[in-house]
Amino acid sequence: MIGLTAPQMWYEARVMYEAIASADAPGYTPRQWSMLLTQAQENIVMETLRLGFDFDELRRRVVHSLLNTETLTLEEGQIEEYSLPNSYSINLEEDYLHIVKDTANHSVKVKPVSYDFYHSNIENPFESPYKREFWRLLGKGSVIIITDGSELTNYDITYIERPEPIVVAELSAQTAIEEYSDITHCKLDHSIHRQITIEAAKLAHAYTNNQIGYQIQSMESNRSRFGPQSQE
Repeated sequence: MIGLTAPQMWYEARVMYEAIASADAPGYTPRQWSMLLTQAQENIVMETLRLGFDFDELRRRVVHSLLNTETLTLEEGQIEEYSLPNSYSINLEEDYLHIVKDTANHSVKVKPVSYDFYHSNIENPFESPYKREFWRLLGKGSVIIITDGSELTNYDITYIERPEPIVVAELSAQTAIEEYSDITHCKLDHSIHRQITIEAAKLAHAYTNNQIGYQIQSMESNRSRFGPQSQE
């Protein structure tokens, strides 16, 4: 493979950590290094999205391997009517992280809105959805499309998926990270691998110096902070 393997990332992160930590700094287990590298990877992806991944070629390369495009249809049962007037619910893949672009019925623009905006403007004829622009509300693992009364037959979406964890050594079923127990290499572009190892080393040093509130075992729960993101 091009770039660093998971064990190579583990080795480089350890070397950098040992270079910046004191001689008596505690070491970390392979599972903990897997968690550190996974957290570092997500930090870099989320920061790239926050700054705008389409800003330059380097940022685009960070996330291009995570881009997916799907067309969902009412006919195939992927779109369902919802309880709000003129609305449809669409369940998205569990790994979706951020919507890049979406259109309804192949050509209608979709505008992301908040629930406050929806309730304040749905009765406003100057703001409500119309034939050239529908609204999108964010649901739990789903999106809700509000139309102008038209039937929603197709939904085209380009989204960024959550990256798989980086697992540096074989783990048991009991210690698997998000059900990954085999060695799992980083799927991001090779140009970002070394930046991930640097970030992981910094995280390891930070957790060593701030052990209260920075327990390594709590890192898995932190992943919930990076749930699905919309364009709002």
